[in-house]
Amino acid sequence: MKKIALSALILISLTSCMEAANNSRKKENTNNRDGKTPTTTPAMTTTMAETQKSFIYRTRGMDQITHNELARFMATDSLPIDYRTIPDELSDLDSQVITALKPSVDCGDDDSLQSVSEMMSDCSDKNKLTSSWNGKINGISGEGKWSLVYFKNGVMFWFDENTSQVWSPLIDSGNWSAASGANAADDEFICNRGNSILKDFVKFRLPNRNEYLMADLNGARFVLSNLDTVTWTATSDDNQSNAWAISQENGVLQLVDKDTKLDIRCIGTIIK
Repeated sequence: MKKIALSALILISLTSCMEAANNSRKKENTNNRDGKTPTTTPAMTTTMAETQKSFIYRTRGMDQITHNELARFMATDSLPIDYRTIPDELSDLDSQVITALKPSVDCGDDDSLQSVSEMMSDCSDKNKLTSSWNGKINGISGEGKWSLVYFKNGVMFWFDENTSQVWSPLIDSGNWSAASGANAADDEFICNRGNSILKDFVKFRLPNRNEYLMADLNGARFVLSNLDTVTWTATSDDNQSNAWAISQENGVLQLVDKDTKLDIRCIGTIIK
């Protein structure tokens, strides 16, 4: 293989950039000479730091601040007293978060409802005080907002507004292959078989480790039901015989042999 010196690569790269810049200026000048307004405009970009909520601890009910806002406060040593970089052992606890209340009226179960959006509206109409959970009001960090999609006979499906994903209750138990669908036929894939309630509107699958962790950041442990168990994730370990499982009650991950029978919860992407 031919080797190229690093200095030569840098020179080639700089030359290419200069030529591109010159060509761009030439094109712009030509357009201006023709009396035409250049068709290109500077791109406006928004960084995640400008919009993503910081997960710094805050007094419950206080506004959530973005990463950029936190940086400005920190740069001027002006962080308000209700936001803490050092945790308060008495107040920065899960017990200080208000958990979602259980609905009392069946909702989202009418055959006339033709989309997840209509199901959520139905739940909102029938369970006005218990059809949503707002992390801004109920949480102590950067938790998100959740909306109830379906409730009947104790079964609840919730919509995570931060990720636009639907989370199922526990639907079954099995080994990792049956849970993930890795070596199972479609009709035996538990996330297909066990979520018939929303099958026309949502495509379900086993959540991977990152999706579970994201849901935890968004407040899943204060919203979803039956958290006092260990559930499969779709993420395998490098040795292939183990996969990651999680306790959503506390966010603890552990490696488990794939032949072990564990509970299964699914995540779904809305298609209608």
